[in-house]
Amino acid sequence: MNSIELFSGAGGLALGIHLGGFQHQLIVESDDDAFETLRVNVDRESVPGVRNWPLVHAKVESVDLGHYAEVDLLAAGIPCQPFSNGGKRRGFEDDRNMFPIFSQSVAIIRPRAFLLENVNGLINGRLADHMEYVALQLSMPECQPGRRQTWRDHLEQLRRRPSNATTYEVKWQVVNAADYGVPQTRKRVFIVGLRKDLGVTWNFPVRTHSREALVYAQSISNAYWSQRRMSPPQVPHVGHMRRGAMLGANLMPWRTVRDAIEDLPEPRSSPKGDALHTLTPGARSYPGHTGSYIDWPAKSLKAGVHGVGGGENALRDAQDHLRYFTMRECARLQTFPDSWTFHGTRSSVTRQLGNAVPVTLVKIVARSIKVALA
Repeated sequence: MNSIELFSGAGGLALGIHLGGFQHQLIVESDDDAFETLRVNVDRESVPGVRNWPLVHAKVESVDLGHYAEVDLLAAGIPCQPFSNGGKRRGFEDDRNMFPIFSQSVAIIRPRAFLLENVNGLINGRLADHMEYVALQLSMPECQPGRRQTWRDHLEQLRRRPSNATTYEVKWQVVNAADYGVPQTRKRVFIVGLRKDLGVTWNFPVRTHSREALVYAQSISNAYWSQRRMSPPQVPHVGHMRRGAMLGANLMPWRTVRDAIEDLPEPRSSPKGDALHTLTPGARSYPGHTGSYIDWPAKSLKAGVHGVGGGENALRDAQDHLRYFTMRECARLQTFPDSWTFHGTRSSVTRQLGNAVPVTLVKIVARSIKVALA
């Protein structure tokens, strides 16, 4: 099956879809460093099969999508700044909002299915009606807003349309990446639509990992420690609560930071091997930013360097020492393979990784969509 991806970034979504069994017909990215990341990995064929990826360095709205037909999956990691809890959250009043561009792309291409990922700020507080608008607009993409029509007026128009006017069955869900084997508690909204004329049913994949199973392995059975030939800590991490430990214990334990990076060498200021595995000094802890504990999934990686000193992009080890994650460690936490390289300054690579979608999670979702379309 084939696919098209818009707003590709460093390639987390594209790689996950590729590993999920789709062949990309087109990948579009406008950021210079992110595009160079894609280009270098395609040229080197960092992962088997990616050499055939057709890359386009441009803004999505400038790309002619009209001649793409019979597309199985259209995907996009739409920029999250208008909806992020860390920003002004202007939503559809923000000029950076790219949901209309994606809706227009769906109307033009009419893919059999589409896949979107964005921050869960999209559904919170005063932006809750934005999520309703996104879902309605994508269920009826042929009903685009008028030139002078506000998004609120368009929302009311879509609300008045009969339910049988929808051309896509749209489902959305807040997904915690840790529940699918990603060593990071990263909650994001996934939006999936399938064309109704196909007559197929799709549901979100069931979770494979659980917090409760990790709590059980660390606080009750001690299997987590014995498997690593370690003694349980005398003072357990705050996350190691016994309450509810039996719930979900039939699933696999959440993967921890230690699981993700323990086979990497200790980072140094001037590494001889992987240039992305370089130690950066200056990590510090302050209220609300205490780093990610090594024996728990990492906190959600952030895209910015400033403002997170010693915070979500830092490691707190078993001895309570704090240091920044290296870029390679961040890539591991986003489940990129070590063969995948990144182009740009540290701040640029931090942004690319913080904005990426975990490869493993995308692979699971993409594969489920492929099964439904088969």
